[in-house]
Amino acid sequence: MVEGIETLLEIAQLEHWDVPIMKHLLRTASFAKKFTDSTDYDKDRYVNVVKHLIVLTKLRHSNVFSRAITCH
Repeated sequence: MVEGIETLLEIAQLEHWDVPIMKHLLRTASFAKKFTDSTDYDKDRYVNVVKHLIVLTKLRHSNVFSRAITCH
């Protein structure tokens, strides 16, 4: 289960332009983490990924911020 959650988070981080797909991946990862033991998976990892994706998505779709944003 943990490997599946990590895969969903990695794919969501690569999904730059299609926000509905990114949201779907994150919701699926969130649902899956409910079924993991708290000692098996660090739930802060999910929270940090979501926070970073929110900031990057807002910057990418901003009319004010004209510079290209990349993850790498």
